[in-house]
Amino acid sequence: MSRLKYGLEERAEYIQCKMMAEGRDFISRKDIRKILKYDCENFKEVIMQGDEFAFPGIGCVSLAIKKAMPERQKYDMTVGEFRTLPPTKPFNIPKFRFYKKYREEIKQQTYGNPVKEPEDLDG
Repeated sequence: MSRLKYGLEERAEYIQCKMMAEGRDFISRKDIRKILKYDCENFKEVIMQGDEFAFPGIGCVSLAIKKAMPERQKYDMTVGEFRTLPPTKPFNIPKFRFYKKYREEIKQQTYGNPVKEPEDLDG
């Protein structure tokens, strides 16, 4: 089952409706999807160059470095014995950081009335 709730088609529809509500000229969803795909390509290029990609008013994405790990022992509870994990090389992982102002805005809007309840609440 896909966790995607708001994909390219939904974003294109939203943008089209917003533009029409503002009285702008009609632009097809196909053209909007092309623009969004170009934006995704640009996002990937910027990140792969090691630069930050900003989502104005929300946050930014950058690359973090996952450090190299030496060979090590780990206890495997399924078989009840230690096993050797191979060494790993350093690599980059994308990291998203929300702006403080955005985090505070979401907190204020949902304080005492969360959009999604945690599943592990008792009583």
